Amino acid sequence: MDLPFPDKRAFFFTDGNFQYEGIIKEIYSESCAAYGKIIKTIKGNSVLDVKIEGVFGDLKGHKISTSVVEGYNNKMRQRIAPFVRKTAAFSKSLKSHVARINVFIFANNFIEKKREWNGLKKIKERTPAMIEGIATYVWTWREFLQCNVVKI
Repeated sequence: MDLPFPDKRAFFFTDGNFQYEGIIKEIYSESCAAYGKIIKTIKGNSVLDVKIEGVFGDLKGHKISTSVVEGYNNKMRQRIAPFVRKTAAFSKSLKSHVARINVFIFANNFIEKKREWNGLKKIKERTPAMIEGIATYVWTWREFLQCNVVKI
């Protein structure tokens, strides 16, 4: 992944949590990043209001949306028991919690194929790791579970 530069900015879109703005400004120069947020007013299970706000940087031509990360978070909650809202499941240790997240991330990026479309026609199925050039094939659970990890 390339580092952001003024001619190749990084774009960040978040919810209204105030902590994001400070950390993004701390890590990235405003000339290399653009940041916008979407703030939803929710009551019960209903969205009452949606406020979209550009915080800094040039966001022209970019739709401010958090739907992709919200979908990813939902997928994570569905597959990792301690992340389910209002559950009795919990991680007894930080090491166990991190291990569950690592397995989820590996499966999502190396095992689960994503469909690529050209208009209405499906052209191929590849994993995110294949799309990024990190892997050349779809891993199996057997390969993952039998893989020896070498610590550097």
